[in-house]
Amino acid sequence: IHPEPGRYDFENADELVDFAEAHDMRVRGHALVYGHAGDPPNPEYLSEMTDPEALRALMAEHIRTVAGRYAGRIEAWDVVNEPLVPLGDVSKGDGLSQHVFTRLLGPGYIGEALRIARGAAPDAQLFINDFGSLRPGPKQDRYFRLVEDLLAEGAPLDAVGFQGHVLPLFGTPDPTREEIETTLRRFAALGVAVEITELNVFTRRLKQVLALGLTYDEAAALQRQAEVYTTVTEACLAVPECQGVTLWTFTDRYPTTIETLTRLEDIPLIFDNDYHPKPAAFALREVLEGATPRRPPTPGPDASVEEEG
Repeated sequence: IHPEPGRYDFENADELVDFAEAHDMRVRGHALVYGHAGDPPNPEYLSEMTDPEALRALMAEHIRTVAGRYAGRIEAWDVVNEPLVPLGDVSKGDGLSQHVFTRLLGPGYIGEALRIARGAAPDAQLFINDFGSLRPGPKQDRYFRLVEDLLAEGAPLDAVGFQGHVLPLFGTPDPTREEIETTLRRFAALGVAVEITELNVFTRRLKQVLALGLTYDEAAALQRQAEVYTTVTEACLAVPECQGVTLWTFTDRYPTTIETLTRLEDIPLIFDNDYHPKPAAFALREVLEGATPRRPPTPGPDASVEEEG
């Protein structure tokens, strides 16, 4: 959307927002600041910056231009995406991902971005968003401390996003409903709303498991997939502060970001390559048929619009 300094290309974004408005659909903006974006990558002019004040001015201009364009039309923004170390030990250093924003602006860039976003889109809910935090562990604990710190400094953080990428590739057990509910309630107790923001459930396709000498039962894999989608959604419904579940994305026809980066083939979504519903689609429909719709609240009139710089 911002391929060159001073040049923005809103054609695709405008089309998406127009379509959503025409069909009474909620829009989540993703994302205003994403330091280690890999697909698509951040433009070279950003990653090559060396002047802190130039980067600070560019970040402010970008947030004000993009969020401001859709003020009143986009209900929520992932202001800072994946602020924590993507893989590895979050106990080393400060646990924040290292990229141009942390190198030049330090950890304060997160709160600064939130304050600028509040000024640009005062009626939108402001999120930070990260993965690997649905289950208890060091990354969840570091995420929790980050939310605590942001709230303590008065940053206008309204909600916390939990990416629901469920990958069995490394032997990690699927999150249980109890674990997810406990996680969501833990963060909600800080006074923020919570959402599952990027739910997809990988199955291990035949090609990969056969290469490892393992057996694969696709019917069983699809049933497990449906159960995970159900578990995550039911956990959200059980927590009043959980506003919703967003899928990443919906059809197996197009590779997701994870598949692009790992070069793995999989079928993690609720519709197959031909847009036919899979067991997960029917399971989700059954869960949601009896659910009471939840509409995220609009930030109150006392929300801070203070900006830095």
